[in-house]
Amino acid sequence: MRRLKWLFAACAIVVLGSCGSDDEPSSNLLPFNMERQAEVIEGYSTKQAVYSGNGDYRLTVRDASIATASYVSSYGGVDFGAVVLTGLKQGSTVLTVSDVKADKSIDIDVKVVSPNFYMLTPVTSNHKALTRKVVQCFIPSEKTERDVLFFESDGVGLRYLTRGSYHTESPADGPTQLVMSYPTSPSDSTLVTTANVAPTPHRFVLNNASTALITILNATAPIPETQQPGTAAIEMTEDITQWTVKGNIVYGPQFPLVIPFGYLP
Repeated sequence: MRRLKWLFAACAIVVLGSCGSDDEPSSNLLPFNMERQAEVIEGYSTKQAVYSGNGDYRLTVRDASIATASYVSSYGGVDFGAVVLTGLKQGSTVLTVSDVKADKSIDIDVKVVSPNFYMLTPVTSNHKALTRKVVQCFIPSEKTERDVLFFESDGVGLRYLTRGSYHTESPADGPTQLVMSYPTSPSDSTLVTTANVAPTPHRFVLNNASTALITILNATAPIPETQQPGTAAIEMTEDITQWTVKGNIVYGPQFPLVIPFGYLP
């Protein structure tokens, strides 16, 4: 009788085990995951990483006149590959990436931005607000006060801090000056990153400014690709504090760090 009970118990375990196996994935599918936003510069390409997926993807761009997309597989099996986005013209569209094996789709908001911007990376600085970690983004335009954005660098990407404005002045009896307005703390002269703080003007003398640097800072429209001045060295000293920032300013599409989504025009 005891042996018969053991047989019934064994059969029950086998049956329950068989029932549980019906709910398990039949092909060990991986979850599909990507970022939901992407930004690409007009005329350039960028890679949007696939964080996890199954290698077979269908790509659909809602407005193919704004951007194109293609998938590149992993090199050496160390990642899940990436979607290469190419910006054709400025605007916004949606890229739908479908993992065919997982039968799951992700919509990615794609923004194609203008290449009309320049990034200043400090090399040395004793400035309280414009420290070595503060990267500045100058955006030429027809406005009297053009936009300058301030980011903090971690060596890989940028974190948005605040924004201000800039213009240049060329005194007859001295070097060109860069006037930037941005919010600072009256107590310690550091950048203020909270909203609704009025910017204050800061005047910098451009020491030994090259023609390339002046061309960049005086630009009021996009400079044609064939006429880009390349990287320009900059050394600017604030006239009141005598704090000095030395660095390099480069054409935006050539800047190597990741710029946060949504801040470029």
